[in-house]
Amino acid sequence: MELSVAREAGAIALASATFPPLLAVQIRREVVVGADWVPKKLEVSLHMPETLDLSSLRGVGGLQPGEAAMEEDAADSGGGGAAGAGAAADAPVPEEALMMLMSMGFEQAKCEKALRATDMNIERASEWIFSHMDDDGGADDAAAAAAPAAAGGAAGDSAAVVSAEGQDGAGHYELAGFISHIGKSVTSGHYVCHLKKEGRWLVFNDEKVQECPDPPLECGYLYFYRRRA
Repeated sequence: MELSVAREAGAIALASATFPPLLAVQIRREVVVGADWVPKKLEVSLHMPETLDLSSLRGVGGLQPGEAAMEEDAADSGGGGAAGAGAAADAPVPEEALMMLMSMGFEQAKCEKALRATDMNIERASEWIFSHMDDDGGADDAAAAAAPAAAGGAAGDSAAVVSAEGQDGAGHYELAGFISHIGKSVTSGHYVCHLKKEGRWLVFNDEKVQECPDPPLECGYLYFYRRRA
């Protein structure tokens, strides 16, 4: 999914060039507070809908009447500065950012590589991880690892792939599953997964699988929506 941004009278409007077959939605349930910079888990209920209609976000291309293009800064353009260039393979990563990414269930090596490839930006690093699910965090060509960030991030890459493969479709989605965390700390606890199969919700807790008539939709960290045919 590629989002374009336009500004009108101080307002920012989002539009999508494509709607991918699968849509991942991350809920930020951690916050860094205190002098120790240790992330804390937010115990907040946020009910997520089982269906999404994003068709109103479909972009029609180009600036619309009353819109003006936003000024492009050096960081976004990727020119003349370090933004988007990625960090050295052995550059140290911020501990608090690393802990936040690892709290999502990813390996340390992969989180470190994502941070280095995105100039230590935690939001871009999380996007990098989801667009490189087959990358185990091992050493490879640094230029190839940083290329998605330099090209404008994972959103642009994924949109190009979706468009090239003819996988774009209507913006109607249905919740297929979500991952939630059991525990009061982002550095400990247990993750479980709920999946909807043949109209029934199932909970996957390690090797245990059982039916869950009333899934805790309000407690997820990651939600996965499947586009309707």
